[in-house]
Amino acid sequence: MNQTSLSLPSRAIGRTRIAIVASSWHGDIVDQGTAAIRAELQRACDPPAAIETYSVPGAFEIPLHARRLADSGAFDAIIACGLV
Repeated sequence: MNQTSLSLPSRAIGRTRIAIVASSWHGDIVDQGTAAIRAELQRACDPPAAIETYSVPGAFEIPLHARRLADSGAFDAIIACGLV
């Protein structure tokens, strides 16, 4: 596995902003995946990224919410986490 720092585009002012869109369906399993994503991003990003997590009812709603976040232009990256 590559152990180098993750290079994401940084904003002129502030930290890299990352959104995680996670389904609440099978939340016990999805929450473990979301926690692993957060931990890896905090370890790999220098400086640490600002991470916001958004919960949606199921996997079907993930792309809809991700699109809304992408259209806002507020995030440098959007990650989807769900179980189908």
